[in-house]
Amino acid sequence: MDGECLEGLDLGPGIDVKKAVSDRRQKTLELEKTKKICTIRISKKEISLLEVIDTERCMRVKLHLQMNWYDLDFLVAGKVGEIAQPRWYPTFNFPGASPIHGPAVIIRDDYSLNNAKSGQIGCDREIVVTLDVDLDHSSFPFDRQTLEFQIRATTPTDVPLP
Repeated sequence: MDGECLEGLDLGPGIDVKKAVSDRRQKTLELEKTKKICTIRISKKEISLLEVIDTERCMRVKLHLQMNWYDLDFLVAGKVGEIAQPRWYPTFNFPGASPIHGPAVIIRDDYSLNNAKSGQIGCDREIVVTLDVDLDHSSFPFDRQTLEFQIRATTPTDVPLP
């Protein structure tokens, strides 16, 4: 809440609105000084090949990822007792997604937002996507071709905030 919105309100006896707003701003500044680098940890729980569609030269895969990251706004809101909402959520782009089968489908997207006092946010996400691939389908999978996934991350400063 901003001080300008609270001024002029009668919040009851003994409550100094200006002091409460000043204390909140001071606490926010103190927390920003101790700001840690935002680290996004992504771990794969499961990567599975669902099907290879040889007529369309693509494969359908399921990715089950677990992510954790630190969000300063989430931490500040939790410390001052406000309802905490993260400013940043992970997004995934699949440049190799098959245009025939459409975009990736998120099957499960569970967020752990009950840890506002530490600023940590967790996410358990399952995605199914069909990717265009350059496979020799004539003897797949018996020829031991290697399927490779590359996951790249950008820092939250490079990602537009919602």
